[in-house]
Amino acid sequence: MCSLPKFLLGSTPARLYPESPTHFFVLDEPQELSFNVDAQNNVTGVEFITPLRHHLLKKTEAP
Repeated sequence: MCSLPKFLLGSTPARLYPESPTHFFVLDEPQELSFNVDAQNNVTGVEFITPLRHHLLKKTEAP
């Protein structure tokens, strides 16, 4: 289990529960996280999902 930062959900952290190895949901809240992976199972991005929108954050290389 892990938790979402406050800036994503509001004033209190929320626990994430696994639905699959790459998809997580927040109990009693309409938020989900879905990790995008490539053929080698490396994370390439994460999608923050709510009923109103999907926000995709792509992984970037360190400078």
